[in-house]
Amino acid sequence: DITDQVVANMKVVQGMSLGWLGLLFDQAFIADENTPAEELATLPLTPYRDVINTAVQKLEEAAAIFAANPSVTLSGMSGYNMTGQQAVQFLNSYAAKFLTYSARNGAETQSQTNWAKTLQLLNNGLSFDFSPAGDGSFWWSRILIQGQTPLWSRVSQRLINMAEGGTGGPAWDTNPADRDTQTTQAPYPWPEGLTRIPRINPPRDARVDTDYRYIGSVDFQAARGWYFFSSYAYNRYAYYLTAFLGPMPHLTKAESDLIRAEALIRTGGSKAQAADIINVTRVGRGGLAPVNGGMSDAALIEAISYERLMEFPWDAAMNGYFHRRMTTHGKHQLHDGTFEQFPLPAAELEVLGIPVYTFGG
Repeated sequence: DITDQVVANMKVVQGMSLGWLGLLFDQAFIADENTPAEELATLPLTPYRDVINTAVQKLEEAAAIFAANPSVTLSGMSGYNMTGQQAVQFLNSYAAKFLTYSARNGAETQSQTNWAKTLQLLNNGLSFDFSPAGDGSFWWSRILIQGQTPLWSRVSQRLINMAEGGTGGPAWDTNPADRDTQTTQAPYPWPEGLTRIPRINPPRDARVDTDYRYIGSVDFQAARGWYFFSSYAYNRYAYYLTAFLGPMPHLTKAESDLIRAEALIRTGGSKAQAADIINVTRVGRGGLAPVNGGMSDAALIEAISYERLMEFPWDAAMNGYFHRRMTTHGKHQLHDGTFEQFPLPAAELEVLGIPVYTFGG
């Protein structure tokens, strides 16, 4: 009898599918094995917040099966066959990711994210890195290929500026007189008339040297606007470029722990514990001064936001977008005018007979 095996894995598929729809789109359909067939043709679209909550419910239902039956295996992910508590931890952390990253802006992060639920889930969250294995054929990651190739993409000059201590704020995008983001070695915006900025030596944040590769000139057209590109290419996972083999970081323990750190702060929990979590990457990899539990909530949350932008932008899909979208810290947010979510695709809307809509301008 493999009923539990099938049901648990299919609930994971349901939860993952709904969760990603909820992260990306403003609305989606919610249907499962209990939806009557005659209702499918008239199924209503549901707001993303309800889609996310249903996704979390499905993942929790799956986790309950894995917890109760250690012989049930979560399979189908390259390099992983998870059972028992390992599967539960993975699903708890993924559910927490959906709850946290679904906020469309900083205001929603403060007023709508269920931080108590997030903390509850992460009290038994990942104790390992979830990094499916690339096999050079079926399992591969586009962002680890083009995302680390200098002619395709570069690390944002805005991020290099942050790593060197640039201040700035939301007025970057609206008021040129308020662009107080110049640093000696990493000015932002990119100065007009320059196609090369010297290598930073030494960098304030050690990850500028360990995770990035200095290229020198920037070949992209300045006429298209500010230089969002920098003289650095992402290089942390250089091993992957050889044959598209090896770990493809998707949801690591460090990323899950930082979500837990923010949940601790936002629910009035231990700020000392949150600071210890932040310092794992901030000090351990960045070589920066440690934070401590005596600092303000805002300062600690800013440190979390910065760590996300430095540590996980090339992990999974759209991490940088989700992290900028949800942050309450001005200088880390999306550029002014950036859409905060996607509309349903026009082709889908036309099939459904719904007028085409969009966001932004």
